[in-house]
Amino acid sequence: MNRNWVVQGVYAIITTQLLADSRGQLHRRDLPAIFAACPNVNQADYPPAAHALILDMMQKFELCYRFDSDDSYLVPDLFDKTTPAAINFQELTADALAFRYEFEALPTSIFSRFLVRRHRLIANPHLLWRDGAVLQRDGQTAFIRSRPDDTNPAILIDITGPGDRRPLLEIIRSTFEELFPAKMSVEEMVPLPQRPDLSLPYIDLRNMIEDGVERHYVSGIRSYINPAELLGVVEHAGRQSRREPVPAPSRQVIINVNNSGDDISVGNITNSSGVAVGRKAKGEAK
Repeated sequence: MNRNWVVQGVYAIITTQLLADSRGQLHRRDLPAIFAACPNVNQADYPPAAHALILDMMQKFELCYRFDSDDSYLVPDLFDKTTPAAINFQELTADALAFRYEFEALPTSIFSRFLVRRHRLIANPHLLWRDGAVLQRDGQTAFIRSRPDDTNPAILIDITGPGDRRPLLEIIRSTFEELFPAKMSVEEMVPLPQRPDLSLPYIDLRNMIEDGVERHYVSGIRSYINPAELLGVVEHAGRQSRREPVPAPSRQVIINVNNSGDDISVGNITNSSGVAVGRKAKGEAK
């Protein structure tokens, strides 16, 4: 397979004004017009018989996922930046099981790839935007927000609904852990149930438990907490991190999206885990 042929085909699709206007919704029937309108490709090089292959490669690169039918695809990194008016923050965060990730820098591709991997949990596509989503599973709701451009980049997770919410949180955590590059600076934070605005580092709680600490004073609440009990709120005993090193692509091509100023990187097509597509986050290396 010709690597440049794939890269140019993907470029033509993800930079088209049609896709920007549709806020990331792509129909397979639109591809002939997309390739015809792109000055950088020869439409004859992308006949209808090749369209399925191009879309398959986009899915492999975790740029898009199939939605509703074989004809419709969604490209998360081109979703609307605005939070949907239907989002009820109070309802989605009240009495929630909360978990946080904090970063020195957060590539926007992390969240868009997360949505591609977990798109089967998306119950309502109208509750999606570029940096947030509402997922559902077994009557429970996960409200996830990515804040790559904040002074303190973070991913916020809140889960509400009946029953044990830890299995859903485990699905979300394990997926993000697979996506975080091995050398990425990530700090897991566990909010206090009685004060969700206050969090303790996950690793500190684990260390305290290993050291046999049963009472830890938290100045923010002027009281003691039991590290094992707090950790037990977010995970079952004995959980092991599933974070795996993500190999870097052997080669990388930087594609600039001129109509938005975003940077899109497409790695070696033989190494889909090394492919990153997204806006440069604040503090991310150029």
